[in-house]
Amino acid sequence: MQILWFNNKPYFIARMLISAEVAKYFIKKPLKTQRIIETLEDASLIIEIYINDKMQIKPIIYEHIPHIRLLEPL
Repeated sequence: MQILWFNNKPYFIARMLISAEVAKYFIKKPLKTQRIIETLEDASLIIEIYINDKMQIKPIIYEHIPHIRLLEPL
């Protein structure tokens, strides 16, 4: 698995709920380690990405506020 940032920390999974309004962007141009877990009835997505630093996902979340919600890690 290729990690977005290079450091010696072990990677972990971040799970996010992506609203239907921006889900098309995550389908059209997926993140490097993204995996779509589930497509919900309203066309929103649950995705997982492998990261090794919480700072990796902050820009993604900030860019898509309020259309993205972090489910794990809390």
